[in-house]
Amino acid sequence: MLTTCPACRGQVSQAAAACPHCGHPVKKVRSSSSGWLPFAILFAVAGIGLGYMYRLNPDIDPKAFFGLAEEPVVVKQKIEVQRLSPGQLQKELQAYAFRVNRLTPYKPNLMLSLERVYVDNKPATIIFEYEISVAYKDMQFESGVVRKALMNRYCNDDDFAFMAANNVRVTFRYMKMGRIVHTEMIDQCDQS
Repeated sequence: MLTTCPACRGQVSQAAAACPHCGHPVKKVRSSSSGWLPFAILFAVAGIGLGYMYRLNPDIDPKAFFGLAEEPVVVKQKIEVQRLSPGQLQKELQAYAFRVNRLTPYKPNLMLSLERVYVDNKPATIIFEYEISVAYKDMQFESGVVRKALMNRYCNDDDFAFMAANNVRVTFRYMKMGRIVHTEMIDQCDQS
């Protein structure tokens, strides 16, 4: 293909480095067919990456991965929990407190942070101590609302299933700057 030299207006081959008439360097015109090459390479690398990811975990649903899947209907099965002997119960409570304490301080929301969980043996009690954020220093507790939420957690949360089945007293203490401002104790499911 031929192009025009910008200096002398003579005809020059696009493959030429300079005009044969005046010696002016010719700007190489990029072939329009090479514009797709970077996109083809990117597409191939992405395809190989997705294929490799699928190979590592064949249970991936491509529609779900890209957010195109419909939300599945989840039927939550009730966990069967057995009553434990007092010794077994103490071991389970200690193990639970140990697991949770490894994650503390834990901030379930902007208002609270779980500072500590510990076990009291007589009667079997587990105590959750929350610190209220300084930003919420004027917050007032509505006991009925808090109790209803905690009762729902105690009776329906899988983490509390063994506690509810064994009538473990769960105490939730809420503190502001280290001073207890509210306490809720739950030891049986009462969802009335």
